Amino acid sequence: FIEYGVGGFIAPHTDGVMFDAKTGRQSTTSFLLYLSSTTEGGSTDFLSSVQGGEVLHQVWPRRGWILLFPHQSPHEGTAV
Repeated sequence: FIEYGVGGFIAPHTDGVMFDAKTGRQSTTSFLLYLSSTTEGGSTDFLSSVQGGEVLHQVWPRRGWILLFPHQSPHEGTAV
């Protein structure tokens, strides 16, 4: 779990794959469960590249929402 404090953010990145040695299966999808709502900062921004490219889409946190996306999607969490 990651909980943002005031000024907290997550730099541009992609998510890693989880591998289950017993089944040989690996994960493909990440999810975020938003525990609170905000309209000022804290958005999840999907980017054109992990080097902090153009913002393609922005998702603002709403309490109870779940956001699903492929691991390889470049994204960042903006400052709260």
